[in-house]
Amino acid sequence: MKKLLFALTIALSSTTFSQNIKDAVVQEGTEMSQNLAAEGGQKLIDALGDATFGVRAFGLVNSSSLGNFSDVKDLGKHGFSIGLAAKVDISEDFFVTPELYYSHTGFDELSLPILFGYSIVQDKLDIIAGPNLMYTFSKDSKGDLQNIGEGAMAGQIDYQGILSTFEFGYMAGLQYHLGNFMISARYQGGFSGKVVQYASQGTGVDFKQSNEEKIKTSYVSLGIGFNFGSK
Repeated sequence: MKKLLFALTIALSSTTFSQNIKDAVVQEGTEMSQNLAAEGGQKLIDALGDATFGVRAFGLVNSSSLGNFSDVKDLGKHGFSIGLAAKVDISEDFFVTPELYYSHTGFDELSLPILFGYSIVQDKLDIIAGPNLMYTFSKDSKGDLQNIGEGAMAGQIDYQGILSTFEFGYMAGLQYHLGNFMISARYQGGFSGKVVQYASQGTGVDFKQSNEEKIKTSYVSLGIGFNFGSK
């Protein structure tokens, strides 16, 4: 009987000791996670607090192949974009730059690039690249398409405009700093394309058939910027 009581006492003591160790490990892990989260959150707050802001202006040159729509004035060869930018430093050399632009290249567009950058020469020369979300405003238009192709030349082809659409694209380039001023050269394009609408009518046909086609546009841009409060 004494041996049984002794064994039960040892078993209960071992169970209690194991539970205490488990509770201590869980508590230590919880405290460590909370400390890491608090430290990471504080670093993020500090980084956002140190963010700098600026303005940008670019001239755009259409470098896309428009094919059948190359003679449409809405899809101009030149344009411009103006907007705002912020810079959040991740480390001494890496940073993130969210930007917002209004662009006009015959049609109107809003773009939101999120660019990741690396300072090749500290406070002087950066390389940037990242995704770009674009929204094209619809635009009704009219015009004959002369370059739609020989097969359709016997009939009548009318360009009718651009439809509102979201497009996912990309942007990459270099930027050089001169104090608070900067000069930037970039290349941008889209993956899915913009939706254009046109109507076709063959010879001797009394009605027109509406059609849609996507075109992928790309632009080379050169611009200047000014950063408020930069070093």
